[in-house]
Amino acid sequence: MLRAWKGSDRYEPCAQFSTWLHTIATNVCLTAIARRRVQPVVVFDDLGHPQPYPDRLLDDLVARETLELAFITAIQLLPPKQRVVLILPDVLGWSAKEVAEALGDSVSAVTSGLQRARDTRFSKDKSPYKTNVGIHFRHERAKNAHAPGYYLHIGPGEVFAGGGIWHPATEAATAIREAIVADPERWRRATRGGAFAKRLELGGDSLKRVPPWADPEHRLADDLKRKDFFGSARLNENDVVAPGFVDEYARICRAAAPLMQFLCDAQGALLNRV
Repeated sequence: MLRAWKGSDRYEPCAQFSTWLHTIATNVCLTAIARRRVQPVVVFDDLGHPQPYPDRLLDDLVARETLELAFITAIQLLPPKQRVVLILPDVLGWSAKEVAEALGDSVSAVTSGLQRARDTRFSKDKSPYKTNVGIHFRHERAKNAHAPGYYLHIGPGEVFAGGGIWHPATEAATAIREAIVADPERWRRATRGGAFAKRLELGGDSLKRVPPWADPEHRLADDLKRKDFFGSARLNENDVVAPGFVDEYARICRAAAPLMQFLCDAQGALLNRV
């Protein structure tokens, strides 16, 4: 609480107060764990043989405490960061985005860590967490997780391919929306014309309304509401195993190239053309 009091001037009302407090507590604990030295076990020469647990209490112990003890032990065996990634969503109900913001990580890193923390070895359900293959062909500046890129998704009952940018950061999304307003005709050509219109369609999530700075009556208002700027083509499992699939995927990427060029120009990046 002292740490929260000292940092009260940095609290932003847009965030829940409880989330802000949990973020501070989480970081304090991780720092303390990182600084803590491992204490060696001390063995005394006169240590007697441990006495057996009383039989009259054993059944009750097994019934009430074994599962809880096993769970706590499994949690303690996790590295500190994975422990946090597991507890915050499953116990406190945080979203992956909230955990990522608290730890200063990306959402994908938190999701990956959560999957490792929920290792199927500790679960009765042995079904895999991920049943699809996702292949990214990233921009050369892909150290920025929000750089545009091409993507191929192969999974049971769901196969699609395309290119663009998914859930960009606020700054990147704003730059793209401003570019749409500045050159609406180029945006329409990139997303409604040519090969793109024949093979792909825009998808993803959208805001409920346009950003405050934008005209709600703008003819491309629906595009200004977009959270994702990604074009995809739906395929099927037979397409993936067909002899000409690689060529077909290349054609889809070429169809998405005008959109990719628009996104890169909007962010000041150069596109590696297909």
